[in-house]
Amino acid sequence: ICSDEECKEHNDITILLSDSVIKNNDKKDCIIKLSDDLSIELKFPSIGAKITQQEGVSDSDVLITNAALSLAFVYSGDEVYDAKDTSLEERIKFIEQLNTNQFGEVIEFLLDIPYVGYDGVFTCKKCGKETEYSYAGLIDFFI
Repeated sequence: ICSDEECKEHNDITILLSDSVIKNNDKKDCIIKLSDDLSIELKFPSIGAKITQQEGVSDSDVLITNAALSLAFVYSGDEVYDAKDTSLEERIKFIEQLNTNQFGEVIEFLLDIPYVGYDGVFTCKKCGKETEYSYAGLIDFFI
């Protein structure tokens, strides 16, 4: 949509997906130390596994479920537990038991994951004004 307040014309644009880039791709530490003898390793959520806001589901439930889906390993002392060997319900219970600071670190990891992005400029077909636009994440590209 044209950014000119008086115009607001809808413009069709075409972009090549090959021109998109991975943003926020700094190497991330996927291991979060929760206490002296307890750490977790998180993985980036897959597009199929990511839970989005749905009617009747609270924001906190969405965050907790996404955190549980991202859980890869739990390190307790010398023991290593593979999260895929536990049910989603068990992983959710584990995440729910984290204190505020621990849960905050998990959420920080999830909010800081790499994503597909594209920044561009188009010229409005009606008024000729140039408008900058940005796509962030796969959903922007396909909706």
